Amino acid sequence: MNRIRYSAVLIVLLFATGTRAQNSAPAGGQPMETPRATPQTIEQKATLVNPGDPDSVRALVDEVFNLRLSFPRLPAAIQSVVKERLMQDEILYRQGKRPGVKEQDIVDTLNGLVDQLGGPPYLKTTFSQVRALRMRLALGQPVFMGTGVARPDAGIGESISPAMGPMQAVYLIKWLIEEKITEPNFQVTPGEWEATYLAKYKAQIAEEQGIFEAMRAEMRETGKTRVATVTLRSISSDKRREIEQTFYPKISSLSLADGLAFINEIFVKLRLN
Repeated sequence: MNRIRYSAVLIVLLFATGTRAQNSAPAGGQPMETPRATPQTIEQKATLVNPGDPDSVRALVDEVFNLRLSFPRLPAAIQSVVKERLMQDEILYRQGKRPGVKEQDIVDTLNGLVDQLGGPPYLKTTFSQVRALRMRLALGQPVFMGTGVARPDAGIGESISPAMGPMQAVYLIKWLIEEKITEPNFQVTPGEWEATYLAKYKAQIAEEQGIFEAMRAEMRETGKTRVATVTLRSISSDKRREIEQTFYPKISSLSLADGLAFINEIFVKLRLN
């Protein structure tokens, strides 16, 4: 039987021990660079969020944006505006004063960007791809990504809520873009995904779910996390290069004003304030 090739997010989570990263200062007294965010530290920030405490929400927003993946980060000026808007949206969502972001809106927004910027057809996504990746992230981050997944009023076969919080949506989009850049199983057209890769991905999620449940049960009993054997995935360098040559020049050429307008367009499509 072929070994499952785990993505970077799950490798990080499988080895998580619950130890929180702390800043420290060397002998000279100068503070070290703030440790990079990881799925583990984001999960920790999520456990501390209080909708009545803007600072706790800001800490979560900062941590999500501090997670560095394969693609370039937003320019500081644009990122500052985006983070402030998202913080306000997240507070309103958690206070029940605004609806969540729907999975289908994520699909339509990302596919619209592919059409707008131009790019290979395998960059487009589907509802099932967004849903499957969301479920996979929820396995490793049950507080942050698992919260709100189950609908309290759902009937049989309708247990998954189609909506999520603003920061859950941003995090999901970040990982979907990452998978499109680096993961061969995601670098397929919507038709190929539905016909071939969806079933394989669901089987992978089911096996990973068993691993997570076993590891958490063992941790509850012993207080320790066992080491899991994983096989690293291969990365499609040709398609990654194609994506970088297609998207990066167009995005990097935007002025500050155009960049803010572009971000605002995305907010509108996702029905964010």
